[in-house]
Amino acid sequence: WWLDRRLRLEVSLYQSNRDQGDYGHQSIGGSVLVTRQWREFWRQSIGYRAEMVDLTDFADSVSPALLSEKGTYGVSALVLKLGRDSRDRFRHATSGSQLQFLTELQAEALGGYTNLYRVTVQGTKFFPVFKNSVLRLRAEVGVTDNLSGDEVAIFDRFFAGGVSSLRGFERREVGPVDINEEPLGGRSLLLGSIEFIYKWHDAVRTSLFCDVGNVWPDAFAWDPGEMNASVGVGLQLDLPIGPIRFDYGFPIATQQDHLTTGGRLHFNLGYTF
Repeated sequence: WWLDRRLRLEVSLYQSNRDQGDYGHQSIGGSVLVTRQWREFWRQSIGYRAEMVDLTDFADSVSPALLSEKGTYGVSALVLKLGRDSRDRFRHATSGSQLQFLTELQAEALGGYTNLYRVTVQGTKFFPVFKNSVLRLRAEVGVTDNLSGDEVAIFDRFFAGGVSSLRGFERREVGPVDINEEPLGGRSLLLGSIEFIYKWHDAVRTSLFCDVGNVWPDAFAWDPGEMNASVGVGLQLDLPIGPIRFDYGFPIATQQDHLTTGGRLHFNLGYTF
């Protein structure tokens, strides 16, 4: 409750440094978000995000396409969210669904580096199959493009591959790449996943999964006939130090020549919702 009303106020400040392989991504920023509950399961949010991004420390061997991203960027974005959450629990849900619609509008007039929009829609559905087992379906679609001004910077584009998107592929490797096969990101994203989860114990779960998806260089360029796919198995452990997850994925369909075809083990420690 905020201001004696059924509102939630979120204020965040952050600073991060990421090693993206051939360059460094440093950012500092903050956001303010006000959320209102709407009906039983629905919530709508509006807010603002400001950030300074510095892309630096580029390797000597990077391509001109990647080197052109070097510089300091100001981000100023209006944030709009609409979500519905009917899961029976936040972690290890066995029924219900989660839907989120997220829009960001960046503008030079507000101090941003360009004028662009970014829209993502995510949905997850849980089905109880039989005792101690759940079927999870997940889908995500995204698009971004500039309305005017500079092109969409690499940190505002979409990437796929890794533990949270396409298991069996390297992190960020799925999608457009440069002449050195380094990821450049794209303006259209489409992901899907089906996973069968079995609970052996309150702290031990195993799964079988199939992930599909791709990233395209242009906006609104989705093509379901150009989907990469992988299959695999997973192990989830809830330990006193926190949850640990292992996934082994193996690509069964690749749409880009640079994608690896061997299996890959993914490891994750920490909470996700």
